[in-house]
Amino acid sequence: MVASGFLAASCFRHVSTTMLENHKSINSEWYYYGTLALPKVFRVMRERRPKTGLQGIMLHYDNASSHTSLRTKAFLKESGVEILPHLPYSPNLVTCDVFLLPFIKEKIKEIFFSCAEEAVAEYEVAISELSDQGRKTGKSILIVRFRRMELCIENKGEYFEKYKINIDNILYPSYPIVFCHLSYIWRRSRHGYSTVQYLV
Repeated sequence: MVASGFLAASCFRHVSTTMLENHKSINSEWYYYGTLALPKVFRVMRERRPKTGLQGIMLHYDNASSHTSLRTKAFLKESGVEILPHLPYSPNLVTCDVFLLPFIKEKIKEIFFSCAEEAVAEYEVAISELSDQGRKTGKSILIVRFRRMELCIENKGEYFEKYKINIDNILYPSYPIVFCHLSYIWRRSRHGYSTVQYLV
């Protein structure tokens, strides 16, 4: 399992990837401690934003125990990162399930790896290809996300899997899209909001 950071607004850009060691589960210590996971994303964001650092960053994530522990909350408070609330149950509205995971699955399916490092290297190659798609990818995420919300409403909240969405036939919504669930870092700017997807 890996944790990856992404910057996605009008464009899509990979920030960082952290590999979870074999036979370990994600806990609050791994999530916030040292060079792992969230601090790695924050460190890269500080490097890319030398003047403002984490100022204006808002973290939006699900209610996994590693996210809601007292240690994690204390770390976020110490880092000056605000937590943005989200809908408590929305499995079909997880953006990673919509745009990232299907793309990665398609790119690396039927490939066998001799070690975890090799698999992560191939994963990062696929991520870089997605990053190279740039502006189109950022817009696609919003469009597919909007359609996915519609499907969730149409199915009365029931789970659906592997639903193919043709983004060419979907128009932009005329009202704002509110992102919810999983892990997002929202960055405020004078032009609006951009997000960093942090997936665990």
